[in-house]
Amino acid sequence: MNTDIFLFYLLLHILGDYYLQSERLAVSKRNKYPAVLLHSLIYALPFFASLAFMPPSSSLVNSLVFLIILHVCIDTVKFLFHRLEKCKESTLYLADQAVHLISLAGVATLLILAPLAPASWLTGLLNSSNYCPSTILTWAVSILILAKPSNITIKHIISRLGKKEETPRNNAGALIGTLERYIMIILLSLGQFGALALVMAAKSISRYEMLKDKDFAEYYLLGTLLSILIVLVVWLLLFF
Repeated sequence: MNTDIFLFYLLLHILGDYYLQSERLAVSKRNKYPAVLLHSLIYALPFFASLAFMPPSSSLVNSLVFLIILHVCIDTVKFLFHRLEKCKESTLYLADQAVHLISLAGVATLLILAPLAPASWLTGLLNSSNYCPSTILTWAVSILILAKPSNITIKHIISRLGKKEETPRNNAGALIGTLERYIMIILLSLGQFGALALVMAAKSISRYEMLKDKDFAEYYLLGTLLSILIVLVVWLLLFF
């Protein structure tokens, strides 16, 4: 599998399926098929926009169009399962993302594409910055994964396990989790493994009184361990 191509596809998927999709649209998709089509149209935007950053070869264009069509099919099947009301939302979410990841990997493996070749204007910019495209792509994917996708995934896993979610306070919990993961991935990339304990200690001290509540303590521990696990998986797969 061409790793750079897979990361490129993954970057576009994350942008379209997470950052360009509002919570309202995500809810509407469950029972309104026009919302599924609207999301699919929005999902396609970063795929077509990416052609401005790379020479639009026929194989690249075909693969991008194929992934967009495949996304419509996957979301249509998910919509039908929602209508049947036989699966939990968390189950559908996890299955949906798993199928997407397998599809992205499959296309990156089966379609023999040349290595990523940035457009001429971008090549000059990268040469002047002394950063290779692979490094920038890896960090871009990591930064995006560790924010909104991680928060949503942790929320669904906790919901699936029957744990009561912490009452949000102006999304402070999600922001703290995101910053925590950013700090951890930076420390890991610098080889400062011992400093990770300080991050965990600071977070625990701020919740000391709340941890006396057994239900909250279980929720807090599960969320923290899932957050750490995501960071470790991202680091091992993309940086190690």
